[in-house]
Amino acid sequence: ETGGMNDVLYRLYAVTGDPRHLKLAHLFDKPCFLGLLAVQADSLSGFHANTHIPVVVGALRRYEVTGDTLYKEIGTFFMDTINSSHSYATGGTSESEFWTDPRRLGSTLWTTETEESCTTYNMLKVARFLLRWTREMRYADYYERALTNGVLSIQRGQEPGVMIYMLPLGPGNSKAVSYHGWGTAFSSFWCCYGTG
Repeated sequence: ETGGMNDVLYRLYAVTGDPRHLKLAHLFDKPCFLGLLAVQADSLSGFHANTHIPVVVGALRRYEVTGDTLYKEIGTFFMDTINSSHSYATGGTSESEFWTDPRRLGSTLWTTETEESCTTYNMLKVARFLLRWTREMRYADYYERALTNGVLSIQRGQEPGVMIYMLPLGPGNSKAVSYHGWGTAFSSFWCCYGTG
């Protein structure tokens, strides 16, 4: 996962104005993915969610830094697509780290590997950009739902530093029975420990 390298490099370019930083940021934009979003194709199925959400965060940063409206449109289409076709009621997305067929999330509830916590954290970044620019309540609603259900809920109440990787959403599922179960305060370091 290249994470948010394009985002970091667009930020660096904004500070330095060095065109080499802008060129390097472009190398992490992943046109094979952003291109699908640019033509407004819901082709997310099969993509690794937390590899690609940070690419969209970087695309939104690209718009902010360069003013290229295509990247704002990409981010808006992506958020709308996730919300309408790839999001659980909690605001979380993905099953076993991947997006599945649009509008078919019900079949994924029987696994314990639903709603990867880092994807929720990164979707909050997407929502924050769009809310800041548009002031549309739908982004605030998403943010509240995802923060409450997908970030705060992955932490283990009275045990600071203990989190879960996946939030099982199926009927009768317990947080403790997911494949990873509860982490530990000092010997687990999943991606959600850095983002949750």
